[in-house]
Amino acid sequence: MSQRVNVSLSDALYERLQVVKDSINVSQVCQSAIETAVTIEEIKLKDVPAMDKLLERLKIEKQQFRDESRIDGVKAGQEDALEMSLEEFKALNADPEGGRPDWVYENHIQYAEDDCIPGDEDAFLEGWSEGALSVWEQVKDQL
Repeated sequence: MSQRVNVSLSDALYERLQVVKDSINVSQVCQSAIETAVTIEEIKLKDVPAMDKLLERLKIEKQQFRDESRIDGVKAGQEDALEMSLEEFKALNADPEGGRPDWVYENHIQYAEDDCIPGDEDAFLEGWSEGALSVWEQVKDQL
């Protein structure tokens, strides 16, 4: 038994079909196209467990990359701290919630945007602040 399905065509395609309709089995062409589309979607659905494994692996890789970005930030912050002024250290320490002055963001956002996973730019900047403040902690009592 066969089921009927209505198919809508644009006016332009319908006009083109009228010219060649005697040499085309429209029903067979539609069945073939639908069969292919349904098969592809069924294959996609069957691969869900593999997709779960991929997603889990990518999440782990993303966290590893975020950790590496933070380490890079700590190193850069320590290096930059050797050139920072007292006013810059004060500004960096001004926000107890871990905020950072705009100049930190402006000086390092290009690295963060180019080398970090989108949405994780803060990992580098957090590391940078941590690195710069670690230098401050080592010298502040000696001033």
